[in-house]
Amino acid sequence: MKKNKVRRKEEISMKVLATLGTVKLGVLTYAPYANATGAGAGIVSSGFNNLIDVVKAIVTSIGILLTLWGIGEFGISMSSQDGASQAHAMKRIGGGILAALAPQILLTLVQ
Repeated sequence: MKKNKVRRKEEISMKVLATLGTVKLGVLTYAPYANATGAGAGIVSSGFNNLIDVVKAIVTSIGILLTLWGIGEFGISMSSQDGASQAHAMKRIGGGILAALAPQILLTLVQ
């Protein structure tokens, strides 16, 4: 029963990260279209830039939290002989680092 709850929490956290990544990718995809010339172009561009900054901060914060959670989980799993929990902790650490660096990685890929 407990493993099902942990697995469910992991599924929910991955779905949240995937959703935020999709939103971020969508915002970065539409941002170049806001660079048109005209009176309201600056307002639209600054709005998109603000939204991009907020999404970047959210994704980075979630990545940092996942990394810290994975480090704590790895420390706890070191006291047991269960290799699977250590592997799950390492995956969480890797996923958290990837999520924390996602804005910089995506910026590099887009440019």
